[in-house]
Amino acid sequence: MEFKSEKKKGPWHSAKEKVQNAVIEKAKTMGYSHITPTLISPKSIRDNPNHVLLMGYEFAGKHVFILFDKDWNELVDKDNNLTTELVLYTMPTCKNYDEVYTSMAFHEEGPYVVNVDELKPLTPKPGFAKEPQLDFEFSDSFPAREDQDEHLSTMTIRDLLSIIQCVPVSTKEWLNQEIKKINVIRTKN
Repeated sequence: MEFKSEKKKGPWHSAKEKVQNAVIEKAKTMGYSHITPTLISPKSIRDNPNHVLLMGYEFAGKHVFILFDKDWNELVDKDNNLTTELVLYTMPTCKNYDEVYTSMAFHEEGPYVVNVDELKPLTPKPGFAKEPQLDFEFSDSFPAREDQDEHLSTMTIRDLLSIIQCVPVSTKEWLNQEIKKINVIRTKN
């Protein structure tokens, strides 16, 4: 899911899109694919500092929150590059949120007053690993130095297929050996 628009966007919309896409990409690296990025600002509500307002649907566990002080623009520079490492938060699923949290009663879906401390940092899903860690040394048949390595222009379509699919079908025996070693390590992980 990527946020795009065909219309010319102003700085606020460009910043919002940039942050939302960065949140989606970061969440994917932790094993989450269907999330909704939501920007929230801690507030002082009824003399209770450090609270956020959440709508009823935001207790369903699909929202990932980014805390900010004022606006999306504070998360990007003038060239629309992220200025800070995004820390993502989630709200634990709460089916009876309307009984647990105080409503501001703007309408029946909230917003509800939630202490910032109840937001939990998003952590990788259990058992999710970004990529297997490949810990191996190249075999003796692998070119030892870069100046001994084959030039990219000598790569064949078969070599490329072998590399992409991680299947030893190359006519270069050294490449097949390296792919076999990687496959053994991957099956162990």
